[in-house]
Amino acid sequence: MGIKDPRLYQEPMDLLDSQFCNINFVDKPLVGFEDEYPLDLYCAYTFDQILVALGKHTEQKRSSFREGVLYLAEKKLDVFFVTLNKSEKDYSPSTMYQDYSINEELFHWQSQSRTTVESLTGQRYLNQAARGGNVLFFVRE
Repeated sequence: MGIKDPRLYQEPMDLLDSQFCNINFVDKPLVGFEDEYPLDLYCAYTFDQILVALGKHTEQKRSSFREGVLYLAEKKLDVFFVTLNKSEKDYSPSTMYQDYSINEELFHWQSQSRTTVESLTGQRYLNQAARGGNVLFFVRE
């Protein structure tokens, strides 16, 4: 049993064709992490979806994480949650970071105001490549 009249498929196919033409990006796999995290580049995720994908939320336990930086030591992974367009009424002066995209592969990111160059966190950021660490950015306007 099924729909036998091909005309019934035409309207949804036309709609799909129309919407396909409006796609302005194509997601890319998260190279090097495809088997570990169910995430793609250039996609929209909720905060909770990201935490589930990173293993911080489970069916048994929700993480209480609510900051802009998450470090997963066991994976040597720093995860940065960045808001680009901040207003002074919604953010304190100490969190009005000057973060911005330089190009498709480079991003200017300011560390949290309490992170110093000498701190363990500051040293981890500065030496992440040499120490085998990785960074994921989740950016919203």
